[in-house]
Amino acid sequence: GNQTQTGTTTPPNTQTNSGSLPASVQSKYTGATIKEQNQEDDGRWEIKLIYQGECRDIKTDTGGNITEDKSC
Repeated sequence: GNQTQTGTTTPPNTQTNSGSLPASVQSKYTGATIKEQNQEDDGRWEIKLIYQGECRDIKTDTGGNITEDKSC
């Protein structure tokens, strides 16, 4: 039986949330709402999120370190 709808409030797939983001972004913006996330072929990230009501445009290098962080 494939029971994904069990009536729980937890989404069946948590990977689509911030779980796949670089640790640096997760730790800096814990609980943020991810609007867009795009990982380049070389491992760099481009992320747009809402954190405490503020929109942030974030870019990282291939190691997941934040290289750009500005309001959007």
